[in-house]
Formats: sequence, structure tokens, C-alpha cells
Amino acid sequence: MLEDGRVAVDIGLLRFDADLTAALTGLARFRRLPAVDLYDEITRGLTGQWKPKSGAGTFWKKLERILRSPERPAAFHCAVVEGEFIHAGTTRNFRRLAAASGGVLDSVIGGACKAGHEAVILECDLEGDVHAGRGAILHGLTGLSGAVEVPEETVVHQLPVEADGSNGWVIRVYGVEDDAKQALENATWFNRPILETLALLGLTSEEVWGAEEAPTLWNARLFPVATPDEAWACARWMMGYASGYGVAQWRSARRLSLAESAQCADGKALAEARNRRLQGIWQETAVELAESGTDLRPLLANLPGLAPAAAAGRLLRARANELRKGRAEELTHAASLLMQAQRLLERAGFEQEAGLARAEAFTCIQDAVRKGTAGDAKAMPSAWRFERVHVSAPPRIDLGGGWSDTPPFCFDWGGTVLNCALEIEGAFPIETEIRRIDEPVIRCLADGLGAMAEYRNSEELLEPCGPGSVFSIPRAALGLHGLPVKGQPLHKTLAELGGGLEIHCRVGLPIGSGLGTSSILAATVIRALAVISGREVGDHALSQAVMQLEQRMTTGGGWQDQAGGIFPGAKLLITGPGLRQRIRVQPVQWSDARRAEFCQHMVLYNTGIQRVAKDLLRQVVSRYLARETATIQVLHSIKTLAVEMSYAMAEGDWKHLGELLDRHWQLNQVLDPHTTNAPIHAILERARPFIYGAKLAGAGGGGFLMLLARTKEAAGALRAALSHEAGAVVPYRIAEEGLRVQTYGD
Repeated sequence: MLEDGRVAVDIGLLRFDADLTAALTGLARFRRLPAVDLYDEITRGLTGQWKPKSGAGTFWKKLERILRSPERPAAFHCAVVEGEFIHAGTTRNFRRLAAASGGVLDSVIGGACKAGHEAVILECDLEGDVHAGRGAILHGLTGLSGAVEVPEETVVHQLPVEADGSNGWVIRVYGVEDDAKQALENATWFNRPILETLALLGLTSEEVWGAEEAPTLWNARLFPVATPDEAWACARWMMGYASGYGVAQWRSARRLSLAESAQCADGKALAEARNRRLQGIWQETAVELAESGTDLRPLLANLPGLAPAAAAGRLLRARANELRKGRAEELTHAASLLMQAQRLLERAGFEQEAGLARAEAFTCIQDAVRKGTAGDAKAMPSAWRFERVHVSAPPRIDLGGGWSDTPPFCFDWGGTVLNCALEIEGAFPIETEIRRIDEPVIRCLADGLGAMAEYRNSEELLEPCGPGSVFSIPRAALGLHGLPVKGQPLHKTLAELGGGLEIHCRVGLPIGSGLGTSSILAATVIRALAVISGREVGDHALSQAVMQLEQRMTTGGGWQDQAGGIFPGAKLLITGPGLRQRIRVQPVQWSDARRAEFCQHMVLYNTGIQRVAKDLLRQVVSRYLARETATIQVLHSIKTLAVEMSYAMAEGDWKHLGELLDRHWQLNQVLDPHTTNAPIHAILERARPFIYGAKLAGAGGGGFLMLLARTKEAAGALRAALSHEAGAVVPYRIAEEGLRVQTYGD
């Protein structure tokens, strides 16, 4: 890095076209190839400034004809850039440049790494700890067992070699200040006179140099060809460390000099080592990015092989499972690591492991919800206080911020939602009635579905119930209430409480309406059970209980649906980060006249299209846990939109509110492209002349559509236009109360 922030990059000045490249490549057919200088013979040959010497061989004449062909000019490109040429020169100069670039370059270090001032670790792949002394240079070290320590001002360079038909490794060690080609009287090794160093090791000059060779460090046959660990043991002995290596082993080994080892370098082994190192670097990068909460998809697009993806995924899964043993607040981070692991393992082709990682991620979220609510401690059920309890609730429309209330996003960042509780055609259409019966059984009924089920023992009641079960909500609510009691027959427990229960649920709205009916129905069941047994459950505790119930049912879900029905009117619901979601309810600050004006502008339309949201919540949560950039940006943006919408409603700025609804609708489609479809698009196209903006309630894809008309007259025209469609305009008003409770037979 230069002082002004620029980086010196060798990009290559010349680039040839295909024909010229092919012709130059053809020169490789010559049996004996002389050295060709790119910037002398090639560059000057292209301009005619270079010509072969008189009597030059066939190779040079062929080169001249290629560069200066009489048939066609040679096409080439030259990159001209501003700057100056930087030559590293000595080992010290190279070290200074490399250290300025970060010190640890193109390397994978599995253990602790300690590098002194101006130390450089280059192209190394080591599993253990590394300690590089001040000014040391470690180059190409790989396959070494245990820790690696190199003293200051020392170069350690490992090189694969191929000589005499066999392969091995040499580790070349010398001092930073050594000039390998100095004559013997000035030659140094480990920064001291070479003969002195040889004497300290018990070696003689006759063992190192042949009679015909110049006695320089460059020609000294010092470095044995061996396995990586054997070569490292020798290198440690030469550097003065205890290693178990000695003169006898050195003398019996086949040895190479610096010059010979450079000539015998095994290109294939170097390429393989580089490939392993690149995979290791990719793996380390993937783990670091995942732990820092970064979207891995760009990295996965440049995967150097399946092995590093699998290794990174398994490492993240192991780290996540360690986090799960710690503080509850770490559960959401563990869930993110597991989802990132799922993406990596799936990319590597390990589908089963990927599926387990994904399941573990959602288990973390369920555990986090449980930790954040009142806890798992269940009070023993109390005797029934009433013969019959009836609880009814309003549905809600979510204007803005929906999805931000969903764990784990709300745990990490807090949620902000703007919604309204509604009376539909003058009634609260979500109802639960619980009646005491003499027979010691649990009987569940569901209006509109013609379904009935009886549970006579604990085993039947405890059978897993999923989101597709008709009676999953009352059964999960009974579990939260403490039924059945562990270790006691169900019929005995019910007899002690005063008899069995008949739980009757009714929802007077279409399935898939998008009005939060499932969560609000759960709130009515939990409230009814609490009332019939004489328990006090506040509104905030009720909202948390519903969230825990939905996690038990594996449907997931946040708090905005049930809170929309529990708390009356139009309100902003806000929570801060943390597992315990404390909802702050801020009613929209508007007058009765402004509220009436809103109802005149807002048209609620049942599209008649049943919303299909199979696994949608899990898909969005998965993308958030995988830290997909667009998903995170949308979730933060819709929180802001919810606040802006509340201001627009309070001020009666219906045009701005419509624009915000449209923006929210667009963001919902980023979260899930299936939010809209051709029928919904057709309805919106026909409604556009009459409205400022629109948005489907809930997750989208069908259900109820919110249409904000431009004027009262436009709302009337819109209702008339929609009367010709397959759906229906739904009369409503903003509910001024939350759950209604009626008791009978005290």
C-alpha cells in the first residue's frame, strides 16, 4: 500500500490477440528453447527496433517473422498506467512490502498466531499455533505437526521437490540478511559467517560443497529431502532448537542446495498445496462471515470445492451447539449459525446434515421463545369456578410493520407494528366457549368444520399436534394450562377439578383471511381456560402465552396478530430487543372525526382467494437467519413505515398513507414473491383509479385486501366497481374494546 492509498498491482502490460498468441505458443515445439525477454525481444520486436543477430538460429528468425509478419501486422494491446515500478529487491525489501500488507498473507492458521514486528507469514497452511519472531518470514509451510516457532530475522521456506524420480519436501532456512551468492569469505548463514554456523552444527565444508562448485550459500547442499515433519525437525536443529535431529541423520539424508531445490520444485505439488490453501482460506472466510452476520451467498457463488463448504458447515454447527449450552441470549445467534451451516451443507450435497441443522435452528428459536415468556413452570389446575365461559375477540388488519414482530428478528432488533382491531358486520367473529360437563373427558368442537373429538386419557391429549390439526390450538392451550397433570390419569384430574370440559371454537371468517384469526383464537382459548379456573392472566401475559403456544405447534409466529385483537383500536405496538418482548401500546392520536374519516377512505375487500402460506413463515425466518441482505433491509424498513403510517393517520394525510401502503406492499413482495398473483394483480389494476394505495392483510397471496380510497366519493365508486367481482366488500368499524368475556353459573 502506497502512502496515498494506492496499491501497486502487476497487471501485465501486453495482451496479444488469438492469432499472435497461437503463433508464439507454437515456438514451444523447438527442442531447445532460449531465454526470451518480454520487454526486449518481444516488445522491441513488435516495433521493429529489435532484430536477430547475424547468424542467429532458426528460433530467433521464426520469432522475428511472427512479430513482424509481412502478410499481416501483429495485433496487440498495451496497458499504459500512471505509476512507478516497485522492485522488491532484497529479502528485507520484500519483507517490508509484505508486512505493510498485513503480515499474514494467503495463509490458513488453525491455532493461535503471534507475529512479531515486520514478520511475514506467506502461503502457509498450518493447524497448530504459530509464533513468528520479529522480522521472520514463513513461506509455504504445510503439513507440519504441532506448533511452529521461528526465531527473529529468519527465513523458513518449505518447498516440494521432485528429483531422481522421487518426491519429497525440503525446508530451506537462512537469515534475512544472508546474501546467498556471496563468495565464501563474505558469505553468511543465519546472519553470521557461514563457516562459523557450519562449525556450530558439527558440519564441514567438504560435506556441503563439491570440489567443482563455488562455495556459496546458494550452492551449499544443506537441506535434506524428507517428509514435512522430518524436514521441519532438521530445520529446528539448524535454527538452534531442540528437535531430536542430529548430524548423523543429516549426513545420511539426500540433500539439496538452494539452487537445486529451486530447479527441482514440484509444480504439481505446489498447485495441490495452493488448492488446499485456497480451500482452507475459503472455509475460514465462510466461518468468519457467518459469525459476523454476513450473507454467504456471494461467497458460495465462488466455491472452490465441496469439501470446504461441508467443513465450514460442520464447524458452524459445532459452534452453535456450544452456544446453546450457554446463556439464553445466545440462542438467536446459535440459530443463525445453524441456518448458515444448513446453506453450506446443502451446497456441499449433504442434504441430511443440512436438514438437521435447519431443524436445530428452529429448535433454538422455540427455546428462545420459551425462555422469554413466563417460563415452563405450570401451576396446578384449579377447580372450575364457572359452568360456562364465553370469550370473543375482534380480528385485526395490519397496516405496517408485520413480520418485524416475528422471532428471532424481534429478539434481535425489537418490532414495530401498526394495526387495527375491527368489528366485522357489528360483531366479534372469533369466539371460544368452554362449558363444564359431568363426564371426565375433554371434548373439542369446531363450528363450520363439523368436527368433534374427545380425549379420555393423557396419551391421546399429548399426541403431537401440528398446525394442520383442527384442534391443535385447544390441545396446545390445555398443555400450557397444565393439563394433563404428569403422573396422574386424566379422568382423575378432571374429576378433582369438577368434571370434564367442552371447548367450542368458532371463527366467522374465511380460512386464510390474513386477519390474524389463528393467533387471536388461541388468545380466546387461553383466556377462557384462565377465567373458568379462576386464574388472572393480563393482556401482555396473554400475548406472550400465545407466542409460546404457536412455537409448541411449530407454526412460529410473533405477537402482532394476538396483540392486534387483545388491545383495542388503531395502535402502534412496539417492543425493544430481548427475549422478553414487552409490548408498548401507543394508540393512534386522532380524534373521533379523524377516525371516522379513515373508515370512509379505507375499503375492506374479501378477495375470495384463499391464501396459501405453506411454510411461508419458516422461509422468511430462514432467510433472516441466513442474514440475506434484502430480507434484513426489508424488515428494518417496514418498522419505519409503521411509524410513518401512524403519523399520517393522526394527521389525516391519506395520500401519504396510501403511498406508504404501496411501499409496504412492494417490500412484502421482496420478502415473498408469492405475496401477489394474477387474480390479486387484476383486482388492484381495476381499483387503481380510485385509490391512493393498497395492501393485502397478513402474509398476502389472498384473503382480505385493504384499499385506501382517494375520497369518500371514490370509496363509493370503488365499492360499486368491486360489487361485480367474485369477492365481497366487508362492512367494519374500528373496535373500541379487546377481548369480551362472559361467565355463567358462578
